[in-house]
Amino acid sequence: MGSRPSVLAWLRRHRRPGITLFVLLLVVVAAERRLAEYHLNQRSAVPALESDDTLDGDEIRIRLVALNDDKPPTIPVVRGTFVPHHTLAALPIPPAIALGRPAPRGPPAPSVSPA
Repeated sequence: MGSRPSVLAWLRRHRRPGITLFVLLLVVVAAERRLAEYHLNQRSAVPALESDDTLDGDEIRIRLVALNDDKPPTIPVVRGTFVPHHTLAALPIPPAIALGRPAPRGPPAPSVSPA
């Protein structure tokens, strides 16, 4: 019967593809980060182009007044108070059973003759 190769043998056999995949992953992550930094720098370098999607303070205030959201929220009046109900659970305790002397755990003494 042939023995199955161990995990370490499998890893040694696939060392070169593993290293290649790891280095390729590092290059992709570095390129993605550089691309994101470039995109961020390009957007912050041109402040004259404003996005129509973003709202400034005046637009937010006008929308809140139009929606009648300029008043603070009201809190309903609480009638009465909540008192938690505490219940004590009584578990029955079983009576203690007298066990007596424990049985010997070793082999019988040589002085004891079999009956």
